[in-house]
Amino acid sequence: MHGIVRVASLLVVLALGACGGGQSACEAAGLDLCDRACSCATDGKCRIVSGGASITFDTQTDCEALYVTLGCSGGGDASVDFDACQGDLAVAACVDGAEAGEVGVEMPASCNSN
Repeated sequence: MHGIVRVASLLVVLALGACGGGQSACEAAGLDLCDRACSCATDGKCRIVSGGASITFDTQTDCEALYVTLGCSGGGDASVDFDACQGDLAVAACVDGAEAGEVGVEMPASCNSN
């Protein structure tokens, strides 16, 4: 019986490894971006500010649809260092948006495609 448990555990580990388990660096950065965009906004929306322009999403799900689902399809933009982007997002400032009263996360330069 003890051997069966070991074999079952090994199969679970192998299955997780085969599936890739976890998220890609692109997906992790996209999720962090949307999380910061929503936590910075003061009006219940999610906002990203870049170059004086604002992108506003009604929900975190809407943000993730663009930056994770669409943005990471095919592995994401190869010119972005997603690990650096994710690190910079951890300390990204909440800034005023393009319109009066808007607040959002400032998009770190490392998150932009080159």
